[in-house]
Amino acid sequence: DYTQSSGSVLGIELDPTSEMCDKLVAGALALDGTLNVTSLGGEFANGQVFDVLDWASLGGTFETVNLPTLAAGLSWDTSDLYTTGELRVVPEPATMSLLFVGLIGVAGLARRRP
Repeated sequence: DYTQSSGSVLGIELDPTSEMCDKLVAGALALDGTLNVTSLGGEFANGQVFDVLDWASLGGTFETVNLPTLAAGLSWDTSDLYTTGELRVVPEPATMSLLFVGLIGVAGLARRRP
């Protein structure tokens, strides 16, 4: 079991070159305080997934989650942190919108050609 109180900090290290990371495994996991995620070096890439938490039962959430800075066009998806324990590297929403608009434009051009 693991209990983290307000004001406490849990440190997790990620290695983007091997996609390995520290992982907190607990039967009962009670969260509060800060999750401080750091990089061991290297560049993160779109689609990388880091499984940082595993539990049998979960209570609470972190007050603050600090994540490493990513390259332009990438962002962190933390939506699964409290369901599967995963952090994901994804394209920034603006990047996805531009890609979608570009694909629509290409489809429109293909349709116009005789």
